[in-house]
Amino acid sequence: MASTANLLEQPILNASEIRELTGWPDIMIEDYLNIIGDLLVLANSGDSNAQSVLISLIFPAASVVDDEALIAWTTALEEHLSPKFINPQSQTEYFSTAINFTTTGNEFVEVTSNVTVFLNAEPNEGEKVIVKRNTGAGSVTIDANGSTIDGAATLVQTTNFDSTTLIYFGQWFTA
Repeated sequence: MASTANLLEQPILNASEIRELTGWPDIMIEDYLNIIGDLLVLANSGDSNAQSVLISLIFPAASVVDDEALIAWTTALEEHLSPKFINPQSQTEYFSTAINFTTTGNEFVEVTSNVTVFLNAEPNEGEKVIVKRNTGAGSVTIDANGSTIDGAATLVQTTNFDSTTLIYFGQWFTA
């Protein structure tokens, strides 16, 4: 039986491809590749059934015939890769504001006066906003802008240095 490493050599992405698709830092890419390497070593050290199990977990359409792992390449390679890579959201941007402000993506917003922060009206799934109240005057209102925050239309920060992390998954959730 061919080694698992040889069978999977072509479908596995290299470090530069992973970096391009994910934007992950080098240390995260190294960890990911080490985990894949460890799985390959584990499968190679076990019996042929362990190899078959690994192949079937990584490639759902894979099958074993006559002690050879055959990958059914009936659809594009990207549909077989696991995990599925998604281009990451843009890096978190920092804003400091003393006037009403509307978010547009992954943002850290420092609020320095009594204002309203309107959350993005068309956020992407997984979009993250952090609102930090840095004022002794009044309150900071976070407005869901047509959505909800944990079921409410707004959230109010009243204590100086309050911080609220919001993540969008169909609605805004506080973390």
